[in-house]
Amino acid sequence: MYKILTINPGSSSIKISLFHNEDEIIKKDIRIDFTGCLNKDNEIDLTTKIVHEFIDDNSICELHAVVGRGGL
Repeated sequence: MYKILTINPGSSSIKISLFHNEDEIIKKDIRIDFTGCLNKDNEIDLTTKIVHEFIDDNSICELHAVVGRGGL
């Protein structure tokens, strides 16, 4: 069984999902406002924080793959 984390950062939201093989078992769409971010580094820091919180909140301790798509 494979656990796959998918991350799709966009201009106004970040979509994160956890799959077991082809089955999506956890999905979160987080609306964010990047207008307060001064530069791309701040956007990356915020995105990283959100992904880490998703992992921690869902007690994810093992992944076989991480897939990113879209911005950043």
